[in-house]
Amino acid sequence: MLTPGGRMYLVGLQPLSESQAPADTSDSDILEAGKLIQEVARTRDACLLLAGGHIYREFPIEWSQRQLEKAGLIVTDSVRLVNVCTRSVITRQLDVGRRYVLLLTDTELRGHLLQALDRLDQRLEEKFGASKLTNDEQRNALDSTT
Repeated sequence: MLTPGGRMYLVGLQPLSESQAPADTSDSDILEAGKLIQEVARTRDACLLLAGGHIYREFPIEWSQRQLEKAGLIVTDSVRLVNVCTRSVITRQLDVGRRYVLLLTDTELRGHLLQALDRLDQRLEEKFGASKLTNDEQRNALDSTT
């Protein structure tokens, strides 16, 4: 319980689908990579929804601040840090989409979505280069930890 005059620290994560490069970034490669990561997140979400799944959703900072203020709290400071995503984190997002796509009964839709996921995976490989582990090795490593 928050005592009168007390402080509450709220730490959160901006949704991957809304993550952007830092505002002061002019590097076109970084901006392009940010857009690609947003596309991966949106495609993953589409796969989950089409398969009847539910999307886990982080809340954007602006929404969170409005809710705190509506509750009568005063937001005195806010700090934004850039989401840092490794190749394996993004590969994991594609794999979530793949797992849900396999649940679809419409084989034509399933095939098109798998192709779209593969194209995104290829674009990631072109943008970020080959990782130390192949995509299959990354997936196997992730599967063994879950």
